[in-house]
Amino acid sequence: EMTHDNVNYYIKKMLNEYPLGISSGLFHVLIRLAYAYEGYQIDSGYLPELKRAVAYYVTAYREAIKFSRKINKEIIIKEARDLYKSESVKKVLSEKNSLGQKMKALYEDKEYMEKGFIIEGDTDKKLEAVLNLSLNAYLNSESIVALHCITGTHALIVLKEFQTDFNKNIDILTTCIITHLIASEIGEYEMPDYDADDLTWEELHNEIEREGDVHAVKLAYTAHELNKIFPDKRHIVSASIRLDKA
Repeated sequence: EMTHDNVNYYIKKMLNEYPLGISSGLFHVLIRLAYAYEGYQIDSGYLPELKRAVAYYVTAYREAIKFSRKINKEIIIKEARDLYKSESVKKVLSEKNSLGQKMKALYEDKEYMEKGFIIEGDTDKKLEAVLNLSLNAYLNSESIVALHCITGTHALIVLKEFQTDFNKNIDILTTCIITHLIASEIGEYEMPDYDADDLTWEELHNEIEREGDVHAVKLAYTAHELNKIFPDKRHIVSASIRLDKA
């Protein structure tokens, strides 16, 4: 049913009728929709990819439950660490096996949902805070889950114009990122030591084009775009780490 005339309608429909599904498929429903839309902006021949992205969004739908407790962005690292070390989380992680099982059990745990948190303030403060957490988690773990928390954040920003309540959707994203990190047993959130002195975006992009690893490409693109909005040396370091793993 999608045509050039109703593309915006279907993107809005996904994001506004099903916002609790933005982390489905390890955030890929959101990431794929964002990439398809950006491609379509350049070349209208990307319409079939937009159709696939919308179909994927619906068929892969897994619903999250948004946290409600608000905290200041300055204490996100401490709060995330305390949540990860809580007894309710330890119990779930010890009893469940798969990532999906762990996440489902966490969302169903009353204590976890009460201790979970979102960030108070405007959209920039919220995004800076959750990126701070995701970047540190990735630099400490080099986990593909943490990588998709970063690319998922970028995807939500790309699709901002289609969202009637972008602020609320960042809260949902924050809940999903925290739950994905914890369910993946990624518990190191402090900023690690890193060296970014010799890194340049041009050299990094040239290397990644030669390498061709899809996740290195995705993270390098995401990191470069996020760095324009929230300048931070951790962006280029994270892309460099993924390239080393390619």
